[in-house]
Amino acid sequence: MRTIIIFLTSILLILIGCETWDSSADGSIKGVVTDFATGNVIEGVTIELLGENLSDVTDSNGTYQITGIPEGRFTVQAIMVTYVVSVKSRIEIYADETTVLNFRLAHSDAVGKISGVVSNAVNGLAIPDAQVSIVGEHFTEITDTSGYYLIENIPAGFYSMNAIATGYYISASYVVEVHADSITTAHFALSPEFNDPGVMRIILTWGENPNDIDSHLKTPAINDEYFHIYYASIGDSLNAPFVWLDIDDIDGYGPETMTIYEAYEGDYHYYVHKYAGEGPLTASGAKASIYNSEGLQQSFDIPTSGEGIYWNVCLINAETGVVTPINLIQDMEPGRPDLSSRTAGSK
Repeated sequence: MRTIIIFLTSILLILIGCETWDSSADGSIKGVVTDFATGNVIEGVTIELLGENLSDVTDSNGTYQITGIPEGRFTVQAIMVTYVVSVKSRIEIYADETTVLNFRLAHSDAVGKISGVVSNAVNGLAIPDAQVSIVGEHFTEITDTSGYYLIENIPAGFYSMNAIATGYYISASYVVEVHADSITTAHFALSPEFNDPGVMRIILTWGENPNDIDSHLKTPAINDEYFHIYYASIGDSLNAPFVWLDIDDIDGYGPETMTIYEAYEGDYHYYVHKYAGEGPLTASGAKASIYNSEGLQQSFDIPTSGEGIYWNVCLINAETGVVTPINLIQDMEPGRPDLSSRTAGSK
């Protein structure tokens, strides 16, 4: 009797073991590896799952496939002599499914870097632990305690980037150009989140030159009076005009930030003036981003053609949230002439 029990127990354990190990429940990955510059397929690239004894080598068609991968999240890398190693993290593998994962490899002599600082658009303080990403690519970096980030081994070309952090709205997307063997600077200024639906915020950023360009906002009538907010008249957040120039930047990149704390009927006229610095306003790479309590509503890139020292950006109806684009370069100051800033003193 005892022998029969032991035999039956052994059979049961075997059956249980067969149930818990089912290779058909594993997942797989496959894809194609191409040259970033030419688009041609690359033979002989080693694809590896880090931490797993699983790999494959691309064939003459540049394709690979790795099977028998347990369900989970993995880091996968592609390695080839004369190319920069490409690493893709947080790749999800599901049972009985094939994940498509393609790689584009760049030659080691044709890559550059992007670096910069992510800061608070209202007070200028650095934002640690912000995530800076190249849109559509597996390039992401987290800022350090000084708000600094560095993304390396980026193939030369044009990219769209953004940044986000806990407690802040996602930034507008910025297009940057990466050159081989050089570092491209890309700073980000993030708006803290706010709950008041009557609040609107305008964030102006630009490149290194011209080093000093200014935000200007002319208000509708507020208690029968019109106001012009800019560096010489920074406004008031608690009293009329209920608009405040949070930051006035004079050494390039920005941010230059304005916040409308209480909306009045009519249009607020927003424009930008080149105050000082080398090069035309059209070469500044300026971007004006407009936020409300729901986040980024609209952004404007400065025109790259036209003559003048003013960028006439838009009209903002802060009560309704409607933004009317203008987006013109001109030599005459926009808005009401009786609110001109030409008589303002130097900074």
